[in-house]
Amino acid sequence: MIRSFLCKSLLNLIFPLRCIACEESLSTAMILCKECLSHLVLLQPSSHCPRCFGPKTFHECKRNGLTRQAFCFEYSPIIEKFKVLELSKILASYLLVQLQQLQSPIDFITTVPEHPLRRFTAPFLQDNFFADHLATELSLPRREFLRAVSDEEFTPRSSYEFTGEQLLIVGFRPKSNTRRAIQVLKNQGPCKVLGLYITN
Repeated sequence: MIRSFLCKSLLNLIFPLRCIACEESLSTAMILCKECLSHLVLLQPSSHCPRCFGPKTFHECKRNGLTRQAFCFEYSPIIEKFKVLELSKILASYLLVQLQQLQSPIDFITTVPEHPLRRFTAPFLQDNFFADHLATELSLPRREFLRAVSDEEFTPRSSYEFTGEQLLIVGFRPKSNTRRAIQVLKNQGPCKVLGLYITN
C-alpha cells in the first residue's frame, strides 16, 4: 500500500493531474475540474422540441432533413477537448443514456460516411467509434448504407430497399452534408432517419 502511494505521488509530481479543458490542477484522478464539469449537463428531452430538439420556447424547428434529431449537450468549447479516443468512450456513454431517455425504437445504427481521403488523414473517425459503441451496447445491427463519392455526393453501398425501418445516425455533431445523405437513403425506400449527436 505504501509502495503504491509513493508511486502515485511520484507520478503526480512528474505528470501533475490537470483538467483537460482549463488545465487547472486536480487533486484526484479526474479529467475535468468541477467548474468545467458543471458545463456538461445532459439535455432533458422533456424540455426540448420532440422533432429538432431545440428549446421548446421561441425556436424555429430545424431537423436538417431528419425525421427527428437530438443532442446530449449544448455547444461548449469544453466538448472539443474530448476529441481523443479514451475521452470519446465517456461521450459514447452519454449518447447511450440520451438514447434511452428518448425511447425511440431503432432498427439500424449508421453514420454519414466520410470521403475516402479523410480516412487516410484521420484514421480515428469519432462518429464510427460512437456508432460501434452504441451498436455493441444495445445489440443492434451497425450498417453503412452509403458510400461517399465526394464531400457532398453519396451512392448506396448495396441494393438494400427499406420498408419502413428506423435508422439512427450517430455523430459528434451534425455535418453540412447530412441532408444530402438522408435524401439518398430515402431514395432506397420508405424509412425514418433519426440523428443523435454529442453537441449541436
